[in-house]
Amino acid sequence: MTSDAPAAPALPFDLSTVMVAPTVAVPDVSNGIPVEWRVKRLSVAEATRAGLLSGVINAAVAQSQPGSAPDLAAAPGQVEALLRTIFEGGEKTVLAAVTGIRAQGAEAWTDCQIVPVGKGEDPAAGRLSILSVSVAGQIAIVKEAMSQAMEAVQSVSSFRPR
Repeated sequence: MTSDAPAAPALPFDLSTVMVAPTVAVPDVSNGIPVEWRVKRLSVAEATRAGLLSGVINAAVAQSQPGSAPDLAAAPGQVEALLRTIFEGGEKTVLAAVTGIRAQGAEAWTDCQIVPVGKGEDPAAGRLSILSVSVAGQIAIVKEAMSQAMEAVQSVSSFRPR
């Protein structure tokens, strides 16, 4: 049986070049040792399941509403609550996204999981304390892990209701 549908045109490049990598290596210095963390790029669904996007989604939706403007005179308690949410969200992101570690320049990854302080750290089993990741490393991990999800969420704010 033959098909009357025309053949798809050949693309002048390999489609794999436009794919988003599912993981990325984030450099850090852990306890004085240069390492790379294998970081899973979170989709909107994964970030939402981990409880990382609720505030961001609400802000994007609010921003899309006509006549909305940020309240720059927020009470100190609101600012403190916002900062606490940001820090907790960053920690949750690191816990959800790190899947491996290797020495910088090495080829092989060692699977690992980052856990909160006092919640079952066991380097032999691949469970490392969040204190193993420097503050700069945590910020870089959050940026990389959430980049894919944040791009999708940011697109929500570009829609305006009629």
